Amino acid sequence: MFVALKQNGERLNLLQPLGKELLQEMREREVFFCPVCESEVQLKLGTRKKYHFAHKRTMVCKLDLEPESAYHLAGKEMLYHWFKTQGFLTEPEVYLPSIRQRPDLLLTRANVQAAVEFQCSPIPTKRFLERTHSYWREGLRVLWILGGNQYKRYAAHWLRLSSFPALFAQNRIPYVLYFCPDHASFFKCSPLLPFSSSTSFAHTFVHRISSATISSIFSPSLFSFEQLGQQWLQKKKRWRMGQFLHMRRGYEEFFQYMYTKGISPSRLPAEAGVPLPSLLAIQTPAIIWQSLILFDLIEPMRAGESLPFWQIVRYVEQHSVIQRRVLPYYPFSYFKRTLKEYMAFLCASDLIELVSGQTYRRKQVSIVPQTEGEAFARDEEAMKHALLLFRNEQSATSAAEKRI
Repeated sequence: MFVALKQNGERLNLLQPLGKELLQEMREREVFFCPVCESEVQLKLGTRKKYHFAHKRTMVCKLDLEPESAYHLAGKEMLYHWFKTQGFLTEPEVYLPSIRQRPDLLLTRANVQAAVEFQCSPIPTKRFLERTHSYWREGLRVLWILGGNQYKRYAAHWLRLSSFPALFAQNRIPYVLYFCPDHASFFKCSPLLPFSSSTSFAHTFVHRISSATISSIFSPSLFSFEQLGQQWLQKKKRWRMGQFLHMRRGYEEFFQYMYTKGISPSRLPAEAGVPLPSLLAIQTPAIIWQSLILFDLIEPMRAGESLPFWQIVRYVEQHSVIQRRVLPYYPFSYFKRTLKEYMAFLCASDLIELVSGQTYRRKQVSIVPQTEGEAFARDEEAMKHALLLFRNEQSATSAAEKRI
């Protein structure tokens, strides 16, 4: 930690410009204490880590603090100075006794306060939620920034996105923000469009901290629809050609269901497994949950028969295979927006039509491809309809930003 109390109760902030000689003198004549538990701490002036305070090995702080690596300390220092250049009153490690939390940074500007947490290692979901909600109850905004050491890109446009980094997702077009002190850069990954429960399409926008501004980082990031379409179709083609075998684990019930219907995974309808702007809301792979909706809800309908939206919602809520993501920055009902987008896609594909704000009517029968070539061709046509949703979403987001 960078802050400790001196014997007179004064806060000593090591992120201020203090020379090593002065700190050595202070260490010889001063005793330092933890601002949280008030136990004695040591001033460390080594070369491996930034100058910092540490509890003595025999002492345990009541705040259950995570050990701070050199990487975390370096990132916190850089973020501290950067937020100051952005016009924020920036205070490191302010203890908030009412909620027993000590954010890495506390920002204040125009009577608005925000807690900044720079997280360089995974923590349990329960703990993440408890900390986030405690800040909100205190009237604070909270900005979680993932350490760049958690950035798991495995291809130009694909990201390893497990349940933990997904907790950090926010905004209308979801993104996750990383910061890497080794590269002195922010990595903004957006949009987040999971193909599987742990693999997501995402553009990575790199912002050097030396030139980055609040506006440049948090403004909507425009991405290439063409790249999304090409990358998604390639991924889906490989899936049809056999990669679905890697998805069987955990979804045996679904594959058994397809087997009983006499449909090979390689011949699922093109309308299953399409990207949607808020696809992140549902953790189950899109190719699975969209297939279930098609076969269980749409296929049994006769031409002209109606399907109310509430029935689709109830089906998803009750289905054992379809799981929603834990996304603290989004309302619990966020998955309903995903379902609305999927129904809009099916309308554009001419399978159904919207007859009222909450009711859909069957138009034509979905076609199960008979050959791989037919499946690939239909996938391309379906992608055109899906990309229209993204264009509309990006236009709506840009319009909303201009109004603000």
